[in-house]
Amino acid sequence: MTLIAEDLLLLCFNDEIGNQLQQSYLNEALGAALLAEVDLTGALRLVKPGRFKPARVQIAEGTPTPSDPLLGRALAAVAEADRNSWELVKLIGTKALKQELLEQLVDRGILRSDKKRVLGLVSINLWPAVDSSSKDSLYRELSAVLLNGQEPTPRMRVIVALLYALERAHSTINPDGTPARHVRRRAKQLSDGVWAAETVRLIRSTTV
Repeated sequence: MTLIAEDLLLLCFNDEIGNQLQQSYLNEALGAALLAEVDLTGALRLVKPGRFKPARVQIAEGTPTPSDPLLGRALAAVAEADRNSWELVKLIGTKALKQELLEQLVDRGILRSDKKRVLGLVSINLWPAVDSSSKDSLYRELSAVLLNGQEPTPRMRVIVALLYALERAHSTINPDGTPARHVRRRAKQLSDGVWAAETVRLIRSTTV
């Protein structure tokens, strides 16, 4: 099974060309995705200092180390110092993390790494799809949740919340005639309480 961060990354890249569709705050959203996936196991607890302030994140007692190395590193970042959710998302969500996730998707046979020269001078990395079945499945589930009112799984709720934090929930799926405001409203409703995604929204709203 792919990580939530890998699923989010697939939804933010073009299948055919392999270019990145979401330029702003994607790294932070990927860091938040790792934290959210660790949180789904019951490994984390929040200490909320007050309204409009990021909660401090702590490890729940008796938490085992995750088998996945990236989730293990996210948990270690929580354990090594007393940090709030903002600090953790910024610490974990880096360009290097995105690169590592892309390479994992290549290793899984889902993407391939490609290069293209722009104007014959600048070389850019592209990540076109090799196997679109995982992403097609994500689209179907996401559409059922956002357009048809299907109850999301905990994983899909996190994905919806992160897409909403990136302001991409309405543009990721084919709305099939449904107004974008209705999709955004549904995504907002599902996002309530997903603290990792709320942290990305807070970073977006307060970063110039």
